[in-house]
Amino acid sequence: NKRYSIIAALLIVAILAPQVNAIGIMGSWWKQDDLKNGYGIGLIHEFGLLPIITIDARASWLNFSDADSADANVFPLEATGRVKLGMFYGGLGVGYYIFNGGDGVEIDNSVGGYLIGGIGFGLFGLGAFGEVKYTFLDTDINVGTQTNKLKASGVGINLGVTLPF
Repeated sequence: NKRYSIIAALLIVAILAPQVNAIGIMGSWWKQDDLKNGYGIGLIHEFGLLPIITIDARASWLNFSDADSADANVFPLEATGRVKLGMFYGGLGVGYYIFNGGDGVEIDNSVGGYLIGGIGFGLFGLGAFGEVKYTFLDTDINVGTQTNKLKASGVGINLGVTLPF
């Protein structure tokens, strides 16, 4: 029956329609195994799929400048699938990591993955979040004619605010 088809289509659209969309900015810290501490900023765009399921797209810049390691910049381009339970969420993500090494250092760009857990809440009409992230990432680093493995896996923290729309 045509009437039931229309009702079914409206129900599907209501279920799949974005529950929340938000764009935001975050500050980031990432401690890689070999490059030590990196600090930077990033942008995040969240898309709601269902009340408890969201995805987000992220673009960041982090600078690793440490006396014990080589200088490098990393530009992560990432996507995350998250499950939200109240204020808390957890998820999995994948990213493409663009590296820019210092003088005479070439670091290969690479694909990696990550686990994430955090808390998000409303704050004066904005959203605020804090999350812990563990990234799994290895790549090659070339210094002169020598190539070695760069262990870029490590823990990170992101703190930010989002503006819902």
